[in-house]
Amino acid sequence: MKLKLKLIIMMIGTIFMITGCTSESPSDVVDNYFNELKKGENAKVSEQFINSVNQAESNEAEESKEMIEAFSIYMSKLDAKELSEKIDGDKASVEIELSGLSLGKIMLEVIQGSLENMFSAEGNTSENIGKAFLDKTKLAKLETRTGVINLAKTDGKWKINEDQDLTTLIFGNME
Repeated sequence: MKLKLKLIIMMIGTIFMITGCTSESPSDVVDNYFNELKKGENAKVSEQFINSVNQAESNEAEESKEMIEAFSIYMSKLDAKELSEKIDGDKASVEIELSGLSLGKIMLEVIQGSLENMFSAEGNTSENIGKAFLDKTKLAKLETRTGVINLAKTDGKWKINEDQDLTTLIFGNME
């Protein structure tokens, strides 16, 4: 009898452990997403970052090691804190407070420096711009932004809607 009782308790415990481990809340998904970003493990965001910088430079500058390092620094500074979570059926929203650098401000400083160097002997090479971008990223100050991340449940799992609001939250206001 004791053996049967132990087996039943173990089975119930195992069921709870399996169920608890497989279902992430929207907040867990958002937390994991920002942990990936912080480690530089999100290729889609990396591509958006490089594309934004290339557009601001108005040329097709190749990815330099300075740009990759700047991206790594930029992402490592992100720190998200959950403020609230709302679930409505298969849709959810998580309000967060994000501390991080502003890509818009960094690019503005790089562009201003490029304009100043336009007529200098060095000129504006992609190497100079990459170095300037890295330098400005290292010196940039953190700012705090708040926003809402929307999620949808697909195939039983919460997925983040990667929309303009999310991009603005991660990279800051690009105006």
